[in-house]
Amino acid sequence: MNKKLTLGTAVALMILVAAMTFSITMTVVTRFGFSSSLPDLAGGADTESKIKTFERLIDENFYKDADKQALADGIAAGFIAGLGDRYSEYMNADTYAKEKQNNQGKNVGIGINIMRDESGYVLVQSVNPDSPAEKAGVTAGDLIVKVENTDVLETGYDEAYLKLLGEVGTRCVFTVRRDGKDIDMDVVREEYESVSVYFRMIGGVGYIKITGFHDNTPDQFEDALDSLREQKPKGLVFDLRNNGGGTLDSVAKMLDILLPEGDIVSAVYKGGDKEVLYTSDENEIDLPMNVLINGGTASASELFAAAIRDYGKGKLVGENSYGKGVMQRTYELDDGSAVKLTVALFNPPSGKNFNEKGLAPELEVILTDEQKENFLTLTDENDPQLTTAVKDLE
Repeated sequence: MNKKLTLGTAVALMILVAAMTFSITMTVVTRFGFSSSLPDLAGGADTESKIKTFERLIDENFYKDADKQALADGIAAGFIAGLGDRYSEYMNADTYAKEKQNNQGKNVGIGINIMRDESGYVLVQSVNPDSPAEKAGVTAGDLIVKVENTDVLETGYDEAYLKLLGEVGTRCVFTVRRDGKDIDMDVVREEYESVSVYFRMIGGVGYIKITGFHDNTPDQFEDALDSLREQKPKGLVFDLRNNGGGTLDSVAKMLDILLPEGDIVSAVYKGGDKEVLYTSDENEIDLPMNVLINGGTASASELFAAAIRDYGKGKLVGENSYGKGVMQRTYELDDGSAVKLTVALFNPPSGKNFNEKGLAPELEVILTDEQKENFLTLTDENDPQLTTAVKDLE
């Protein structure tokens, strides 16, 4: 698509409108004139001249019509990349729309969680409630052996995975093998609510796995707690391994249920200004707790783990966490794109920031390379980190 606008105009159209959200979510409204400050920040007239020169060279010499909007997106992405901050980024409209959808706990597809089976086929680990796959009769344990009428062993797992993805309203044709019988499926992809909380009893201990922190996670978390508490557990294990974080608002709501009255999280901004962002009330759950962490436990999940430890509610079990103790704020632009910037350090109740250091567990349990490779297939009996956390509460 060849948009009829200059690069300068395209950049000028990116006026910062409002809806700023912390990605580790508070929302405020403001307005900025992005284009007016860009030349000064980027080196003044020299930078403007370079962009105009690039545009002229492209128009005169590039071998096909250029997508000026894509070029403008590239300018914006490069500008933010110049900060040298791994967490700050420019997102075009499509990317930002998907991020907002993910933060809301919504997905588009058929609604299955999968992994590579030892046979090479695609194993359905779980099926999301009310998803297209559930409505079509797909069940956990099914093996997807064909996608688009081609055997998965011919295409390979990665290609099969990509073929299962798609937009709302498109068809997904595949074959599952169940009890030795092949069943053809024809499913229309839809938007569905994702599940980020899984729970069960392990012996006398309640176990809750949290895969991410989204807008719908607190309700799922509260339902899990209510169900487990009815079974009178001796304690609770929260599994945050490989949980990369999510929204600050959701993790704060969940911690409020567990913790006594006090601060949950505070921010330290440029210049040293401090602000308490969330607090908990006097209501708490009076049960011993342990939190499972590893190198994939990051950001909001590290806040959850640190808060449990800081209030003396429980221990951390597993391996050192990732170490992301900085907070991002997303600025939405009026063309649907957005800029995410790191704006502060965020601190747990103790005030001790863990950025680039991570959290060290009180009960360190290191998985072997083989256990890490087969992490998704570990059971309650052969997962040494889980068994340690459970036994500590029994």
